[in-house]
Amino acid sequence: MAWVKIDDQFTEQHNVQEAGPLCMALHVAALCYSTRLTTKGFISFSAARRLIDFTGIRQDGVPVELQGVIHRLCVFGFWKPCEKGWQIALQDQGQEERNSAEYRNWRYRVLSRDNNTCQDCGYQDVGLHVHHIIPFAEYPEHRTDPNNGVTLCADCHGQRHGRRLS
Repeated sequence: MAWVKIDDQFTEQHNVQEAGPLCMALHVAALCYSTRLTTKGFISFSAARRLIDFTGIRQDGVPVELQGVIHRLCVFGFWKPCEKGWQIALQDQGQEERNSAEYRNWRYRVLSRDNNTCQDCGYQDVGLHVHHIIPFAEYPEHRTDPNNGVTLCADCHGQRHGRRLS
């Protein structure tokens, strides 16, 4: 049996939420397919048609078409078109950095400094987020500066980004 590793905050990532649940489902199905058959992230045209059957599924009253879902996956950077199909974009540079020891240390330092407490509402429990005050993607030089982090619960983190996360 093959295993697929998905970040525990996958569903909370902005691009995942924007792409929507059908894209998320197809992407996870593709990850499972690719891992099981060791395709190194390659999804052929014929394999894509077999991953999820969208027959009868409607979104906003309109029948869902596989090509539309795949197009959204490409627009949001999950898949890249290639000869004879698509390539799953398994990890971007930001995700690799988030898995680094330096980043994990930054996260630990911010959580410790903030006493594992949401700095907006005072919530204390597991599953707290560490929010970059200066955007992660735009300012790589500030990614692991503890002064550029604040501990937030899922709801407050969502509010900082103008959306609800939980």
